[in-house]
Amino acid sequence: MHVHTAAEFAQAAADVVTTQLQSKPRSVLALPTGSTPLGLYAELVRRSRAGFASLAEARIFDLDEYCGLPSSDPASFAAFIRARLIVPLMLAEDHVRLLRGDAPDAAAECADYEQAIANIGGIDLCVLGLGQNGHVAFNEPGAAWDSRARVVELSASTRARFAAHARGPGRRRPTGLPSASKTSRSPPCAALDRGTGQACREGGTGARSSGPGVARHESVAPSECDRH
Repeated sequence: MHVHTAAEFAQAAADVVTTQLQSKPRSVLALPTGSTPLGLYAELVRRSRAGFASLAEARIFDLDEYCGLPSSDPASFAAFIRARLIVPLMLAEDHVRLLRGDAPDAAAECADYEQAIANIGGIDLCVLGLGQNGHVAFNEPGAAWDSRARVVELSASTRARFAAHARGPGRRRPTGLPSASKTSRSPPCAALDRGTGQACREGGTGARSSGPGVARHESVAPSECDRH
């Protein structure tokens, strides 16, 4: 799907999520952070308050987190999702499982996160935002599609974007916790690109490149916007 404005982009993405929730109110959703889904979350909040959609019964997982950041840190992805979706809609805490960036044992946290997804029966809909360099949920271009949740070294461009949005270069985070590539590609996906396909192009064209790999997913529903 190709749209021309940010409003159309948000509407199209919200339509995908709303349709999923209408077909299965207890849907398990994997949701992204960053600038790409801002309009989507605002539209979902608007629809929920107007009675056109409901996330009250949905189960929510996030896709990634910076290592070392507690959920209370405003720069964390957990804080992002809470501020823009969980708190505005007063979603139940036991319906939400977010990666803990400050977990004392990152490997154990990744394993527990994957087990939580398995215990609930898997993800019903995974919404993916494509990073500027083609990364998907901190799976940088070149990451294998059968990888699991783990600690990864972030690319220089990803670290630079974090520094720019998190109070300067002193806030750089070299590592992150991405959800599994395999988890991200197994359910139906909605891939969101607010540029002009730049994320996919920069990621390359190989089978191990994040953006194009999503584009070839047999269940993907991509939405692309001409401009921000």
